[in-house]
Amino acid sequence: MIEQVSQCIELLRRELTSFSPQHRRTDSPGLYTLSLPLALDHIPVIGRLPSPFLVWARPDRQHYRIGLGVALQLKTGGRERFQRLQHYFEQITANWQHDSHSETASQPGAFCAFAFDHADAMDGPWQGVANSLITVPEVLLEFREG
Repeated sequence: MIEQVSQCIELLRRELTSFSPQHRRTDSPGLYTLSLPLALDHIPVIGRLPSPFLVWARPDRQHYRIGLGVALQLKTGGRERFQRLQHYFEQITANWQHDSHSETASQPGAFCAFAFDHADAMDGPWQGVANSLITVPEVLLEFREG
């Protein structure tokens, strides 16, 4: 399980060492992301992953996203949480540069999670989890229909 995800990350590292961005604007601060196709025989089984990680899945559509690490994150709560999350996302996407080496690659994205109640104290089993957050992972593995 972990070995399969580690193999994906190793494939990505090999691809990155041979890549030199041609269109990157170095005068513009912000995120730079790169999408590379990885040759995988199957979808890795999700088991214990290195922390921190986030998972989004639509098994009925064979679509999975696994986010490893944290490049950027905003944690918030309260009545205005969705407005703050939207404002933060607009700020980071304003100068988000993206290169892709695949016609089928998705645009990069972020994970968003929130409690149903804006005033939830997030105690008990949710202790330590933010009421609302948006996270851009360091590495995003996406699997779609093979």
